[in-house]
Amino acid sequence: MTGFGNFSYYYVRADFSLGRFAQMMWRLNFFVFFACAALKNDYMVYYICPMHTLFTVFIYGILAVATAANRTNWGVICKIGVCVVGVLLMWDVPGAFKALCVPC
Repeated sequence: MTGFGNFSYYYVRADFSLGRFAQMMWRLNFFVFFACAALKNDYMVYYICPMHTLFTVFIYGILAVATAANRTNWGVICKIGVCVVGVLLMWDVPGAFKALCVPC
C-alpha cells in the first residue's frame, strides 16, 4: 500500500520537490531509527522499513525522471517496464547486485 500511495500521490500531484521526498523518508524511517538506537538492533531487523524505503525511492525515481511521459498511460507503462527490466538484470546477472549495492 505504501508503494501504491506514493505512486498515486506523485502521479496525480506531480510534486517531486525535495521537501516532499524528505518528509516521506522521515515518516518511513524515524521510528525505526530510534528503535534501533534504543534496542541496539540492526536496521535490517525491521526489514519492512528498508523495503518500503527502497520502493519509495523506485517510485520517486521512475516518476521524477522525464515527467512529460507521466501524462500518457504508455509513458508510465514504459517507465515501469524499464524499472522492472533493471531490477531483473540486477537480480539475475551474477555479481551485478554486489557491484551496484556495496555497503558503506
